[in-house]
Amino acid sequence: MNEKRDRPVSRIRQLLAGGNAWWHHLPLSDRRRCILMSVLVPLAALTAYDARPRSEKFEALASGLTDSETTAVRGHLEDRDVPYVLLDGGQTVMVPAEHRAELTVELTQLALVRGGLYPSPNTTASLAVHESVTRGAIDLEGDGSGRAQVHAHGASEQ
Repeated sequence: MNEKRDRPVSRIRQLLAGGNAWWHHLPLSDRRRCILMSVLVPLAALTAYDARPRSEKFEALASGLTDSETTAVRGHLEDRDVPYVLLDGGQTVMVPAEHRAELTVELTQLALVRGGLYPSPNTTASLAVHESVTRGAIDLEGDGSGRAQVHAHGASEQ
């Protein structure tokens, strides 16, 4: 009965011994390359995964803004590196849903807008920004109102 349990263990020991002999048979420069590659390949994979295009759901931060209010809000968003979308000729500012609550508090504290930050009912449609956001294009879901200005990291102004 012990022989059946020892078979997998002895097989693992044989594999480890073979791997150890192979490793020590390699020249030192090849061992260093193997170690370097075992660090760099996962790091490159992690970096590529983190840099992948993401879908972001945008929500209205403020609407009915004047030009000076829009400029102030845009400046604040650009300082914080938050992507945003301008709709209605710049009167409505859309931001990623995960930033909306904290930005509402910040803009209220800074008193950057006069009439409050609550968007009008017709501008609460969510936007899905796909990998095209880096090229300055945006897909509007639901309302079909056409193109909007997109401002994100690396996006070109339209």
